[in-house]
Amino acid sequence: MRRLLIVGFASLSLLAGCGGGKTTEHAVTLDLKGAAGNRNATECGKTEPFSLYPRPGSIAYSGTVSPAPDGRWKVKVKIKRCTGGRFVESTSQKIVGQPSGLFDGALPVSEPGAYSIRARLSKGGSGQSQKLYLKVG
Repeated sequence: MRRLLIVGFASLSLLAGCGGGKTTEHAVTLDLKGAAGNRNATECGKTEPFSLYPRPGSIAYSGTVSPAPDGRWKVKVKIKRCTGGRFVESTSQKIVGQPSGLFDGALPVSEPGAYSIRARLSKGGSGQSQKLYLKVG
C-alpha cells in the first residue's frame, strides 16, 4: 500500500509540472531600412503599400520585441517572393536578440520582384510582426 501511495504522489507531481508552462505573448515590430519610397500596388492578390527598392541587394531591417524576453532569445525573419500568384519562401534567418528587446540584420534579395517579410519570435516566447511588402526593381 505504501508503495502504491508513493507511485501515486510521484505521478501527481509529474502531472502538475507538465503543461503548466505559460508562453508569454510578445509584441513584435519590424521596420525596413533603405527604401526609395513606397507605393500602393497589387501583387499576388494583395493590395498593400509596397516599399520600393531600385535593384536587388540586401534589405536591412530592425525591430523590437516587447517585453524583452528573458535570457537568450531569437527572432526568425522570413522573406517570401511572389511566384505563380502566391508568396513562396525565398530565404530566412534567425537573429539573436539583444537584452533590450532590439534586433537587426539584413536579408539578401537577388532577383527583382514582389516580396513579403515578417519577423516571428522563435525562442523565448511567442509573437510575430505584421507582414510588410516590398518591390525590388
